[in-house]
Amino acid sequence: MKHQNCILKEEKTGKEVALKAVAVKGELTGLTCHWQIVQKFVNAEKKAIEALYVFPLPADATLSGLKIVTGDKTIVTRPEERDKAFEEYDEAISAGNGAFMLDQERRDIFALNLGNLLPGQEVEVQISMFQLLQAHATGARVAFPVALVPKYFPNDKTADITEWERVQPGYATEVPYGFSYSLKIVQNSPIKSVESPGHPIRVAYDTNVAEVTLAQVNAMPDSDVIVSFELAERFKPMLSRAFFNDREHVLFEVFPEFGDQSAVPVVKEVVFIVDCSGSMEGDSIREARNALQLCLRSLNQGDTFQVYCFGGSWRQLFKEPQTFGDTSFKTAAAAIAKIDADMGGTEILPALSAAIKSLRHEFANIILFTDGAVGNEDEVINLAAAKKGRCRIFSFGIGNGASEHLIKGVADATGGRAEFVFPGERIEPKVLRQFNRLNQATLSDVNIVWGKEDVEAVPDALPAIFAGEVVRFAARLGVGKKLPAKLKVELSAQYDGKQVSWSTEKPVACSAGVPALWWAQQRINELEGGEEELAPGSRQKRQGPPKSETKMVKLSKAYGLICSQTSLIGIEERSADTKNDGRPELRKIPVMVPAHRDFMASIGGGLPSGIALGAVQCASAPSSFMSKAYSMVGDFMYSSRAVVCEGIVADKSKQAAKNKRNAKNRPDAEDKLVEILMHAGADGSFAFSEELLKLLGVTVEEFEDWLAKAPASLIEAQKRDCAMTLLVRHQLETFYAERKNMWSAIAGKMARRLQNWQQAVAV
Repeated sequence: MKHQNCILKEEKTGKEVALKAVAVKGELTGLTCHWQIVQKFVNAEKKAIEALYVFPLPADATLSGLKIVTGDKTIVTRPEERDKAFEEYDEAISAGNGAFMLDQERRDIFALNLGNLLPGQEVEVQISMFQLLQAHATGARVAFPVALVPKYFPNDKTADITEWERVQPGYATEVPYGFSYSLKIVQNSPIKSVESPGHPIRVAYDTNVAEVTLAQVNAMPDSDVIVSFELAERFKPMLSRAFFNDREHVLFEVFPEFGDQSAVPVVKEVVFIVDCSGSMEGDSIREARNALQLCLRSLNQGDTFQVYCFGGSWRQLFKEPQTFGDTSFKTAAAAIAKIDADMGGTEILPALSAAIKSLRHEFANIILFTDGAVGNEDEVINLAAAKKGRCRIFSFGIGNGASEHLIKGVADATGGRAEFVFPGERIEPKVLRQFNRLNQATLSDVNIVWGKEDVEAVPDALPAIFAGEVVRFAARLGVGKKLPAKLKVELSAQYDGKQVSWSTEKPVACSAGVPALWWAQQRINELEGGEEELAPGSRQKRQGPPKSETKMVKLSKAYGLICSQTSLIGIEERSADTKNDGRPELRKIPVMVPAHRDFMASIGGGLPSGIALGAVQCASAPSSFMSKAYSMVGDFMYSSRAVVCEGIVADKSKQAAKNKRNAKNRPDAEDKLVEILMHAGADGSFAFSEELLKLLGVTVEEFEDWLAKAPASLIEAQKRDCAMTLLVRHQLETFYAERKNMWSAIAGKMARRLQNWQQAVAV
């Protein structure tokens, strides 16, 4: 860590860097996080400069305000059409005035221009934005991007130097500015835990409030800040309202629950696409291999699957799609174990295109693993969106600084879901959660009713809905229309042949205007994605901006938001005696080389690895485990009426209860669960092994004694495998009930296999 009073000069110009400090402050209430980012600049040179700073922000955030404070002046920026904003910016500088402009280069990358800073001038840039978090029933993950990973541009894009420069800042191994971070979490129920995988943090708890700060006061800006929290109770549905631009706006948030999966799984097609570029070498490719092994174990008999590996080119792991069964499972497991990071650059588009073209079923699922930050994100997202009728994409962004725009974009465009794996986080639990989503029965006849009101609702295309995960809708009423006193909003659907619905009423006023601004942001996002209503008239195109761009600019101005077609612009009007000749020198603010990344590999072809995702040593199960397991195996083996061993007798002793709480709250609990599940066979059974017994906390002698009680009608191999499967099921249901979203896909197969064994015993 450099001292705060250090001076870093740009390598090319030898001039002092103008950015001095960045402060990030967030307040999270419910699932809405309001952010305030303050950037402090000083022109320490003897001549006027124009500073350019490229930096990341959350891809799903709504940037609602930009203010500039310099001396005794406060300049509030406004949205303006992008080309016009630059003209104003340029004219102001030429006239000797100051000018400030913010552009959105990607959904998650912004460029701040500070024009004509006078010698000694100090400027404070204040950015206001909010973010609605994705969440599960009792917790959420808050990610604030800090690292900016170099973009890999495919060979056919290398000529586009302007595009490359817009998103590619200068890099340095050290910078003179650090950043501070604080997050206040305020909830309606007690906060059980707050964790961060990448930064040491301090947390001050007060029942429903947790105040989080980085242990390091002035941290180096090379690593994203990830904070996750868990609550003692579930989130509740919310209905909030805001009056904006003479219109009422309503935001509806709900956590649908569907009940248990159907006993008979639907046969599906799954295609895995794995980044094998050189940047994945090391821990990244190792984690990807482990993830694929878990995915295999979550497939059902009869499912078809294929694996694509890509880098500078792509290849299929198998000549033809495989039908999942015992033989193909063993063959695939052996082939996946040999996958390595040996394929050069990061060319996602050709691999994704080939995978989609090869699909055999009418509708399929694609699981994408990549650490790649590529320059042609929009092309990849547009391809995914165009094929949403053929497939869903469940995506994984691996590593520090992974592109939110790309990873979330392909998932959102197809009705899938994105997961991010930061250094220090295990990828396997996230894989199991993804596969649980993939295995959920699809809702049909989804409909949302806003009482009797005629509204403009977003999203226009209904989003993916997964059990226990938040889903949001917003609506805008017509000018002059008022909400009824008893508004009831209801989401309904058909699930597994049954009608299900979720509703809430009595909207709560939101003074921050979140329902209105989020509605506008989602509508802008839809227009950016090309989702525009077809109006009557000719389909011919004339010169001039598309109607979608015109609508985006109009919404941006009306709601004070930024988008790809607008800039936030502010002018510092100066008196005649303080104006200069309007010829400042350009200074690009360098950013730090991202931590956990091989910088040269990033420049040469995609993103590097360096991801430390270490396993934690597993703990033994409580000693009372075997006695309860005996009871369970007795119920199963000797009762022809037992179907899949329901009704395990609960241990009521205080010590057992304490052991159970300790087991599920251990920080390494997920690690142990993942290791257990890695022993699953193709049919959901667990074959005998001493390694698995050790994970279950059972000695070989105890197991053999128990096995002797099995009925003679089971052959020796069946006895062992059946007993192991029962032991695993007992541990999952006893100690990992709160993590069922990780093992429910395997549990269904396990139940069917146990039922087959039970029927064999009955015969």
